[in-house]
Amino acid sequence: MPAPMSASAYAPTALPSFNSPAARLQRAQAFAAARSHSRLVRRLRTGIVVIAVVSVAGLALSSIFDPFRVLAPGVTVNSAGLNGTKVTMEQPKMSGFRRDGRAYSVNAASSVQDIRNPTIIELNGVSAHVAMADKSNAEIKSPTGIYDTKKEQMTFSGNVQVKNDAGYDLEMKSATMDFKGSILSTDEPMSLVMKTGTVTADAMRIFNNGQQITFEGNVLTTMKADTAQTLKEADK
Repeated sequence: MPAPMSASAYAPTALPSFNSPAARLQRAQAFAAARSHSRLVRRLRTGIVVIAVVSVAGLALSSIFDPFRVLAPGVTVNSAGLNGTKVTMEQPKMSGFRRDGRAYSVNAASSVQDIRNPTIIELNGVSAHVAMADKSNAEIKSPTGIYDTKKEQMTFSGNVQVKNDAGYDLEMKSATMDFKGSILSTDEPMSLVMKTGTVTADAMRIFNNGQQITFEGNVLTTMKADTAQTLKEADK
């Protein structure tokens, strides 16, 4: 028969004391692990927020600093900056085609665009080039202008000058150009100098790519002597 076991063999194994060095070490390690986990969770949350903000900011800046490319095809900008809600651009260039297929372009020394109203662009030092129906070219210059990218219309202001290589010069205080409709109009006094004479009026409309012109208000026409003689001979 097996030998009888002593009573001490049935006694439970003694557990380490709560304040023993081993227990204190275990508690310290557990607390350190918990703190490390909390810091990791906080960093991950912060990182997710930062990544989201940076991504949104990147998309916003990409649309802000190249607004022309989104709003109107065929537009280039040398450089751009942001001042509050205003986007400032250097040497913007816009181009397009009218309904008859003839090209037009608008250049400026600088421009300002409010991101709250992105289709309206304020231009300084404006120079527009328009191809006419008679295959001539007209250049429109003004100190300032406002371009509506949606309507493709330009409002010129200041000393507006139009020079056509077919031989006429036009001066206006302000004018509106509808590039798509090929209409140039002014509701202020204007002066037209041609090879045959001059015309002044209170308002003017140019339609059909320059093929039709109407003058309104106090219209005064002065013709050169040789032109007047030619007209008299034609009436006989």
